Amino acid sequence: MVEILTWVIQQRVVLADRIEQLRKEITAIEAEVARLEAAEVVIGSSSRLNARARPTIRPWTRSWSGSPRRPGRAGCG
Repeated sequence: MVEILTWVIQQRVVLADRIEQLRKEITAIEAEVARLEAAEVVIGSSSRLNARARPTIRPWTRSWSGSPRRPGRAGCG
């Protein structure tokens, strides 16, 4: 009977240690998920801002590239 009690106690200790390890792993995984969620928010916000800014930037770049005062063009001078 003592052997069985000893085995049960050992098993409980082993399982308690395993629970502690798993809790640490869960905490690390939750922290990584939180970092990824924050990255999603930042990337999403940046993407939306870039999408809004593009229409105002494109006409300016087109007009700049068609400027008659660009170096190397004939008649500038």
